[in-house]
Amino acid sequence: MHQTGLCAIVVPPCHFAKPHQLCRTTIARLDAGLLFAVNYRPWRFLFVLTGDVPYEPEGITLAELMKEYLRARGYQGEVLIARGETGSFREPQLVVRLLKERQKVEPWLDQLVVISSDWQLRVAEHFWRNSAQDAYLQLHLRPIQRTGGWRTRFFYAFLGTFIVLMRKAGLWPSVEPILYRCLYAPRYRKGFKTNACA
Repeated sequence: MHQTGLCAIVVPPCHFAKPHQLCRTTIARLDAGLLFAVNYRPWRFLFVLTGDVPYEPEGITLAELMKEYLRARGYQGEVLIARGETGSFREPQLVVRLLKERQKVEPWLDQLVVISSDWQLRVAEHFWRNSAQDAYLQLHLRPIQRTGGWRTRFFYAFLGTFIVLMRKAGLWPSVEPILYRCLYAPRYRKGFKTNACA
């Protein structure tokens, strides 16, 4: 990475530990983002946080808690929250749409760093690459090791394999809305209480 321009650091969350508390995996991802920003000075950075979903309906969202965590750790730079849909295959499009609007004002925004768990990035990588290419962003994936429990790792391994098979079969455009309704849409009606560290 050449140290010029503006770089967006994207940190997807994992889940809530409690209604107003981040889980250890989300904290590990945020800490990695903060460390990245320190190590790559004098870049200008902005954080983009996904996770616009509450523990209980109408409650504080994961993204808002993450922003509070960054501020508590002394980060005073810009933080954007990608509001709208969540999920490994829709968040990349949501984030990149937000960054494309920012590029109209700051066209030198040309670097995109995504920091997440290795198991989550294996599912999301294809979608991040496609979305970043659409906005002429240089994508840098930074996987974090040793997060999440065996159930989460197994589920994401299965999900990643399923998505690859659906894409190869040409069925992904039809399957994607169904998968979203089953996995992610209920978070907005019932809240997000899944333990992804298990």
